Amino acid sequence: MGNISRQPLNGSRSALPATSLEEFVDRFRILRTLQSDFAKWLAPVPSVTGMHLAATLRSRSVKFERELAGRALAADVGFDRLSVYCTTRPRAGIVLGYGAIAESNIDEGLRRLRHCFPVRP
Repeated sequence: MGNISRQPLNGSRSALPATSLEEFVDRFRILRTLQSDFAKWLAPVPSVTGMHLAATLRSRSVKFERELAGRALAADVGFDRLSVYCTTRPRAGIVLGYGAIAESNIDEGLRRLRHCFPVRP
């Protein structure tokens, strides 16, 4: 993404700059994937703006969050652990930043992340 500007997906003019429209499309695609392919393990945190998406682990386990982060790192997938942002009671989860990720790498990153989760929750 970054400074790359493209025409809106349908070729028409949009009220949003092309990069904003593409970021919205990426956000929606990631959110849809989290809600379908990761539903057993993750509950997306509601948000409407930003260059990241957060999701809590249904297990609520910070230990599992750390293990997942290790497996993701080994699979060359990066995310922040949600618990490190909590000042009181830790909430286990993931924070996916996508603003600096090439659109063409998003699906592959989500596929790799999915393989970091166990078959069963």
